[in-house]
Amino acid sequence: MRSKNPFKRYPRTAFAVLVFLCAAGAVFLYFHKPGEISWMPPCFFYEWTGFYCIGCGTGRMCYSLLHLDIVTAARCNILALIAVPLIGYTMLRYGIKIFTGCDKLPNPWYHPGFSRVLVFLLPAFWILRNIPIEPFIWLAPISIWQNKKLYRKFCTAFLVEYVQLAKSSTV
Repeated sequence: MRSKNPFKRYPRTAFAVLVFLCAAGAVFLYFHKPGEISWMPPCFFYEWTGFYCIGCGTGRMCYSLLHLDIVTAARCNILALIAVPLIGYTMLRYGIKIFTGCDKLPNPWYHPGFSRVLVFLLPAFWILRNIPIEPFIWLAPISIWQNKKLYRKFCTAFLVEYVQLAKSSTV
């Protein structure tokens, strides 16, 4: 019996469709800010509980990343920003495997410690980003349209203070 999974039956076509959908989503997101699109659904977990989920801020992170604003992207969702290169590498690895038949690139997902790190990291990130005190509040997503000037001013002051502290501690 033939598999109904399109990735097994037609892997090249399925991969091409996946790449096309990712590119189309990126183009759409480049021209439309996530907070200004009325028909996009909000985070249901945040709407119901008032707490941020692991994915809150990912749309704003992608928008900022597409506009090459890495600082704001990190401020929206640092965990998703870290996952972007891993997902890109996985897609590259899968594409090379499909089109060349060569499976030479290492697979980071099958490392024994990877699942242990995820089991600890994801709940810890979820809990810590909802604690409203100073070091943890930086994990909560920001609104990149309302607080951008204030945020940049604060980041600049913070970096200047950090550099001065580092210079004074080395002297």
